[in-house]
Amino acid sequence: MNTQKILADAWYFYILNFRYLLYLCIPFVFAEALLAEGFLVLSDQGEGEQTISIGYYVAQLGIHPLYTAVVILFLQARSKGVPIDRGKVISEALALWPMMVLLVVMKFILFMIGLLLFILPGIWIAVRMAFAEFYLVEKSQQPVESMRSSFTATEKPFWTIVIVFLVPQVMLILLQLLLKSAVVTLGNLFILNVLLHMALVMLSLYITIAFYRIYMQPETAA
Repeated sequence: MNTQKILADAWYFYILNFRYLLYLCIPFVFAEALLAEGFLVLSDQGEGEQTISIGYYVAQLGIHPLYTAVVILFLQARSKGVPIDRGKVISEALALWPMMVLLVVMKFILFMIGLLLFILPGIWIAVRMAFAEFYLVEKSQQPVESMRSSFTATEKPFWTIVIVFLVPQVMLILLQLLLKSAVVTLGNLFILNVLLHMALVMLSLYITIAFYRIYMQPETAA
C-alpha cells in the first residue's frame, strides 16, 4: 500500500466532507468536551480528585464510541453512495453504542496489559485491533469476533497502519501544545478549553478515515 496516497486521499475526503462530519458529530463532541473539561476543572480545584479523574475517563469512554460509530456509518454510506440521513445514522449509532463501549473497554484492557509487558506489546495490540470497530459496525460482529477479524486483517498492513497513525498523531500533539499555550496565555478560560478539546477531537477523526481507507483495500476488506 502507498502510505502517502492513503494519507492524501484521507485528507482530501476529510476536507471535502468536514461539514457533514461536523453536522453529525458535533452534539456528541460538544457533550464530551463539556463533561471532560468540567471534570478537569473540578480536579484542579482539589474536589475529590480521584473520583473526578474517574469521571473524566468515564465521560470520554461513554461518548467516544458513540461518535466513532457515527463516523463509521457515515463512511459506510459514502462508500456505497447512499444518501446521508442524520436521524438514521444517529439512531443506528445509539443501537450500536453498548457493543461499542464493550469493545473499547476490552481493547483498553488488552492495551494496558500489553503496556505492562514492556510497552511494545501494547503498541502491537493497539495496531492489530485498529479495525475492530469497523467489523463491529459494518459486519454486525460481536466485540470478540470483531477483534479477531481485525487481528487477521491487520497482519499485512501492520506498518502502514503504524505510519498512518503516527504521522497525524504527532502533528496533533504538536498542535495541541501550541494551542494550549495560547489558551493559557488568554487566561485558560473554560470555554476556550472546551473549544480546544472539540477541535482536537474533530481533527482526530481524520485518523479514523485513514484507517477506513486501509480497511477498504481489497486485501483487508475481504
